[in-house]
Order: sequence, then C-alpha cells, then structure tokens
Amino acid sequence: DVGSRDGLRVGSTFRVWTQNRNADGHAPGDKVFNGKIEIIRISGDHTAMARITDQNPHDPVAARDQISSPLFQPRRKVRIAVIGMLEFDGNPGSDRDEFQRIIECNGAELLLQVDANAKILGKAGEELSIEDIKTRLTEETRFLVVGDTAAANKEIKDRMQVIQQEMLEAAKNHGVSVINLSVFMDRIGYSSKPVVWFSGEKFPARGRPMKSQGLNNRNNVIPS
Repeated sequence: DVGSRDGLRVGSTFRVWTQNRNADGHAPGDKVFNGKIEIIRISGDHTAMARITDQNPHDPVAARDQISSPLFQPRRKVRIAVIGMLEFDGNPGSDRDEFQRIIECNGAELLLQVDANAKILGKAGEELSIEDIKTRLTEETRFLVVGDTAAANKEIKDRMQVIQQEMLEAAKNHGVSVINLSVFMDRIGYSSKPVVWFSGEKFPARGRPMKSQGLNNRNNVIPS
C-alpha cells in the first residue's frame, strides 16, 4: 500500500513481519520477523512490486504480512548520522559508498558522517569541525549509526573517541536513537549480495576459501 506518492523508491528495502500466525517460541499475536524484500518497480500512487530477498522457510512471506524500515516514512525524509568504519557485506574493504547508496535508495539523507580517518563530513561532503556536531546533530536527526571506531593509528583512534563522545552527547541531548551498524542494516532489510569465488582467484571474503569451484560462499549457489 505504498507507492510513488508516498516517496517510495526502487531499491528500497524492508523487513517483513507477521502477527497471529503460530511460530515456534512465540505467542499468538507476537511480532515475528520472517523475511526481507526489495522494491523492484513502482506501479502506482500507493502500489509497488517487490522481490523477496530472504525469508523463513518454516514461515514464509505471505499475503497481508506487514513491512517496516526505520529509513522509510511516507512523504517524509529520514535523516541519519554515522561514525566509524562501515563494513557489512562480508568482503574486505570499506562499504561506505554502498551505505550511502542504500540510504539514498530508501529516500533518506546522510547529513553527518565521520569516516575511518576521523574526518567529519557534512551532507555535501564538506569537512566540518567538532564544534559543528552540536548544530548538525539535532532533533531532525533520527539515528546515529555507530560502526567500528577502532583504528591502528593512535592519533586517529584518540580523535575518533573524542568525536564519538561529542556525537553521543549530542544524540542524548536531542533524542536521537543510537544504533549499532549491524543491527541497523538488519532492521532496514539489507541482505548482502552473493560472493562468487572461482578456483585460482584470491578469495574475496573473510574465512577459509571453499574447495568447490564456482560455489557462492553464502548461499551455495552455482553461478550461471
């Protein structure tokens, strides 16, 4: 029941939940998350098509299930701030560009971020000072997302800790929800993309490489 007039965009992701169906360990009426979807086409003012990206095989997504995402509010832009390393897809290296793409796809706005080098950046990429945090992280911000703030360089680590404390204080003063990166990604319905590895190539993900050529290390899918 959401579409173009609600500000929905292709690429938006949601968690799917159900109530009143019997599920192991849950009382009738409990809110049970049983899947994730991604919007693939906006078909009307208040309608859209989506694909299921993940679901509970014992309680699959069904008609009249509800969807939710902390990033989506009809006809309203959600604003967030983020600090630290952003790694969430299981592959080495920063996922900051992907994070920003996901935020934009969901119609939200990244208004303040602190990168892995402890640089404070505004929504247009302009560099800010620590003093700017108090005026940028306000009641208009819904979430402060906290990634990995550790750093090998002591100077960067010390600066990151000072900035993080300032951001946490501002979030507390303005009623901004503070949330861990991995929890945030799960709540917006994010599903990591398949990682494909072929024998003889450098394995792209953490952990030991698999012996079977062409297998997906997450879903055991043979690529076409």
